[in-house]
Amino acid sequence: MESYAEDVVINFGGYAEARGRVAATALLRARYEHITDYQLTKSVRAISGDVVCIQWSGQWMDPATGRYRAGRGMECMRLRDGMVTAWDAAFNHWDVDEGPAVPPPHL
Repeated sequence: MESYAEDVVINFGGYAEARGRVAATALLRARYEHITDYQLTKSVRAISGDVVCIQWSGQWMDPATGRYRAGRGMECMRLRDGMVTAWDAAFNHWDVDEGPAVPPPHL
């Protein structure tokens, strides 16, 4: 968490906003403490000034259900003096056995 500014603000999927490094640490620990066998791939998609946008895809095992989950998403981070000051992430996830949702034909 040393790369996060003391005043970092994180909006991560459906989680409540975290303000400050202590809250950010708590959010990320809560997010990842139940995930095992995590396989993650990230690709930088854009850099503009102090903003970096990344696309990711991953797979993990949910120990609560014993099922593998997969997901993909986008995240943008704003930097100041090499430290993350804002991190916004949006993503979707699903059971690997079921595959991602398919939109209705009218969309």
